[in-house]
Amino acid sequence: MALDVGGIAKGYAASEALAAITSLGVRSSMVAISGDLAFSHAPPGTSGWRISVHDLPPGEQAVPDVLQLADGAVSTAGAAEQHLDANGHRYSHIVDPSTRMGLTGDLTVTVIARNGLVADGLDTAMSVLGVERGLALIDARQDAVALLIRRTGSDVELLQSSRFQSFVQALRGPVH
Repeated sequence: MALDVGGIAKGYAASEALAAITSLGVRSSMVAISGDLAFSHAPPGTSGWRISVHDLPPGEQAVPDVLQLADGAVSTAGAAEQHLDANGHRYSHIVDPSTRMGLTGDLTVTVIARNGLVADGLDTAMSVLGVERGLALIDARQDAVALLIRRTGSDVELLQSSRFQSFVQALRGPVH
């Protein structure tokens, strides 16, 4: 077993790297550190960076799978990429401090915020808190929004925080 500061470190590092690049006069850039993204002004001739926020089939989703965003950060937490399958259960790499075990629910949390430290910390916290308490946490804040995908058996549910649409619009203009 290994413990690391992955719950906030990648988002923080991405935002700090972006700040360093910006201080050199680069107006449009994106830093990606293992799935945590921090990005500045939109690339020339575009309304934002094309960021994939979920992998559900298109059509009936209230949120498109790709958003165009500028001047913000995106972080996603879940067990899709990092997990252990044992005794018929999938254990996430995210540990619930109350049980000291990897999370077992199939929940993917994507947080969009003004900086990577906030996005990275909140996606992990929301994963541990679960849907209802996680959404209450994010809705109590003004600096971030979240998109959650909950899978239970064959059912898939896409949930968004109360200000998701307006926050995303403020980061780029109309949602495509």
